[in-house]
Amino acid sequence: LVYTQTAPDIPDLMREIRSAGMLTGDREKIRITIDATDGYTWPWAWYLRNYSKTGYPDIAALPTPQTPDGKIVVLNSRNRTTIEESLKDNYTNGRKIVHRWWFPEEYRDLTPGEFFGTVFKPEKWRSAVDYFIYRRLPHDLGRVESYVYFSKDIPLEPPQ
Repeated sequence: LVYTQTAPDIPDLMREIRSAGMLTGDREKIRITIDATDGYTWPWAWYLRNYSKTGYPDIAALPTPQTPDGKIVVLNSRNRTTIEESLKDNYTNGRKIVHRWWFPEEYRDLTPGEFFGTVFKPEKWRSAVDYFIYRRLPHDLGRVESYVYFSKDIPLEPPQ
């Protein structure tokens, strides 16, 4: 079973990274900084495997905050306030994306008696029907978020 999954924002952002590489003319040599805090290296190591100028510093482990040198910077949301001030002049405002997500974990404390007890109580069927028919969950998905910043040097249209 897959417990925690990469959120759909990651492949969407990858398309933007590919476009930025084309717009700058750097293609797979565009400088990218991915914050490695909380294992953020994955899945980026796969998506950016052909991008030779990608760095994976662990921002949380650095003794003093340093401005990343990437034209594109992806930060763990926990480290946003540490670095954001140094990015404000040369980068776009950070945009929040969902890095990973997972189903709510209310099942962890469920006892066999409670589970089988719901079979005989139709009033308890509602949440199961909501999930299996409408894909509604009783609680929000768990998530880990990132912020992405693009250098203001990235042109909005291809070079002539």
